[in-house]
Amino acid sequence: MLYTYSLEILYHYTISEKRRQKRPEKLSPNKFTLRYHKTLRMALIDFEKAFDSVKTSAVMKALQNQGLEETYVGTLGDIAYVERENVASSQTLRAALSKVEKAHPGFTYEMVMGLVRKADLTVNMNESILRLQGLVNESECGDYRVTRTEDAFQELNKKSANLKRILSRIPDEITDRKTFLETIKEIASAIKKLLDAVSEVSQFIPGAQGKQALEHRKRDFVKHSKKFSNTLKEYFKEGQANSVFVSATYLIHQTNLIMLTVKDKCE
Repeated sequence: MLYTYSLEILYHYTISEKRRQKRPEKLSPNKFTLRYHKTLRMALIDFEKAFDSVKTSAVMKALQNQGLEETYVGTLGDIAYVERENVASSQTLRAALSKVEKAHPGFTYEMVMGLVRKADLTVNMNESILRLQGLVNESECGDYRVTRTEDAFQELNKKSANLKRILSRIPDEITDRKTFLETIKEIASAIKKLLDAVSEVSQFIPGAQGKQALEHRKRDFVKHSKKFSNTLKEYFKEGQANSVFVSATYLIHQTNLIMLTVKDKCE
């Protein structure tokens, strides 16, 4: 993906006290170039190619320099090799981990935490998991997307994904009060829109038992939404950010449960 960054050049020069009192003239790039003989350039950077160009061995070396034990660095290197050289095997490994996680919820988390503890690293997993929600693309979240093509189901997909994306921004924005307050408003709006989308989808669910199951998930979601709201109030009193991360992660989990219930009853 091509990201374009315009590089703004700030030119400082000395003028008389009288001139300094005047409002500085705004210069366009062309006028800037003509007056100060400075070239204004635009840099085009393809970050995907940039990261792909970094050798796996260099990444592994960097991890080792950060204190990760050689055993784990080697394991990560092996996984990277498998993903690169044998796509089928990497997909099998991914499917196996997903199967274990479904049978024993929390297995993946405990496995990762075991590696973190063994390597004696300091990682806030609640914050990390929340951040990762914003990096998941559509191809990686198929378990939480409904495949039916009706507008109601597609809207539900969009609203659930949007809520999770907004929640994933919390770790980056929580320290800026003004920005975080705006994010909270976005979250409240996204929650309402998701609930409206769930109500629309419920009309497509056959049978009273299926509708009751979705209604149960909806009530649980509302309950955790209220808990999230209360956690925010406590945060502004006591400043415990980790509690917000945990509550937001629970809300994402409840969103996923709604999607799984709809898939189970409608597909």
